[in-house]
Amino acid sequence: MPIGANVAPIGADARCTLLALHRLPQHVRLGRFPTLDGALADLSLRALDLELGTRGVSRPIAALGGPARDSTFEAAYGFAVSEILRDDREAIEQRLAHREKPARGLISIVTLSWNALEFTKLALESIQKYTSEPYEVVVVDNGSRPDAVAYLQSIDDPHVRVVYNDRNLGYGRGNNIGMAHARGEYVVLLNNDVIVTEGWLDGLLDPFERIPGLGVSAPRSNRVAGSQVVGDASYADTDGIQRYARERRKRWHRSGYITERAIGLCLCIDRRVIDEVGGFDDRFGMGNFEDDDLCIRIRAAGYRIYVCDDVFIHHFGSRSFVANEVDYSKSMQENWTKFARKWGYAMPTPERGYDPRSANMGGFVRERDYVALPAVDVRTDTPEPRADNGAMRFYCVVNGEEQWPPVAQFVRRFVRAFSAEDPVVLAIGATGPLVAQTIGSRIESLLNRLGIDPARAPHLEVSDEDGRDAWIGAFGDDDIVDAISIADPSPSGLRRLMREMRT
Repeated sequence: MPIGANVAPIGADARCTLLALHRLPQHVRLGRFPTLDGALADLSLRALDLELGTRGVSRPIAALGGPARDSTFEAAYGFAVSEILRDDREAIEQRLAHREKPARGLISIVTLSWNALEFTKLALESIQKYTSEPYEVVVVDNGSRPDAVAYLQSIDDPHVRVVYNDRNLGYGRGNNIGMAHARGEYVVLLNNDVIVTEGWLDGLLDPFERIPGLGVSAPRSNRVAGSQVVGDASYADTDGIQRYARERRKRWHRSGYITERAIGLCLCIDRRVIDEVGGFDDRFGMGNFEDDDLCIRIRAAGYRIYVCDDVFIHHFGSRSFVANEVDYSKSMQENWTKFARKWGYAMPTPERGYDPRSANMGGFVRERDYVALPAVDVRTDTPEPRADNGAMRFYCVVNGEEQWPPVAQFVRRFVRAFSAEDPVVLAIGATGPLVAQTIGSRIESLLNRLGIDPARAPHLEVSDEDGRDAWIGAFGDDDIVDAISIADPSPSGLRRLMREMRT
């Protein structure tokens, strides 16, 4: 029984573990288990695995090293496995035995273009030169003049896709469109008036493998507000920028700090965070404080924010504002008023900043705080269907609860990779206690969280089946692929696989 909005005691065998729910990432929810005790035990395990939200537990989960035994559970978690149903126990042991870190998939880099053509060129050139694959760049042009549009139309780089708006929709809405088009497992929001440096993306991704519950990483820079600014950046040209960044990367290797906010100059975001909290609040128009607002919602949803001391990006500084003669000071004042009203801060603009914790400690309420991304058709480079118009079929078998998490992850990638017009089908066969109706309801919820219109989603079939072999055999001569065995299941990898199999 909850004892507060953000804290709840859970337990089995008359014992109790206290979970600080506000510190758990938003996607860590109660799983579907035969018993409540099993679901609560599983939630405790995931909280311990993240090293977050628990008190009175002295033994880290990583020390178990494999399937758990009753005595190990009792010593580490304060309840006996014998009190949990066998089906629950097997599902939990499966989770313990398969806690491998997922392979790094496609990374989406989203950047806005609004005139300031020379800076956009420099940014894209530096990304191409200093970024390791796999990555894509989604450029959202916010109604630029003809010369900038002509340049973007001339780009011949398979990594780059351009989305054109007929007018300037502002920083927040423009980036939301970019995030909606992004296919990556991580999304990097990057200003167009920057020069990235060697190893920048690897440096931003590295903390996600080391820091439990991390949702966002960010770099240091020469021109950035707050603690992210460096005081010793001195160079005369682009070669000097790279030398400085290399020296800093070596000197501060894997150093950084947890913070309450990071500046929108460059934010590397786990896709699950976007799925949970949404995008920028577009009330902030042209820009300023929309990144503060996003960070408050991210922290309220239980995710950590980390600044990488070993990643440096050069920033020219508000070049789109300058190129388009926007009054930066006026924009700051107007947006502080909007921000303060939303989160309960005092007026006027504080000279010494504000404390984000007073806003994010209230927790994340989806009905109030979630900002949906726009519904867009993310399909590109779709191959022509074969003459027989046969569909390529991916398939998954779900026998029990323990097999659902990898299938759910594949569904997320599948619906980002394809749309309703693509000649592909994902077939899910329910062969055990987890029935098709339940799986279908979960997929509907997943599409809702991703902001995908079911009418635009690729074709999915879910059916109750008596046995795996007979079900697969009924597919006939269609191209069929076991979804869980695919080497590169990222959205770009799935599209590449479709092209290869259909040619």
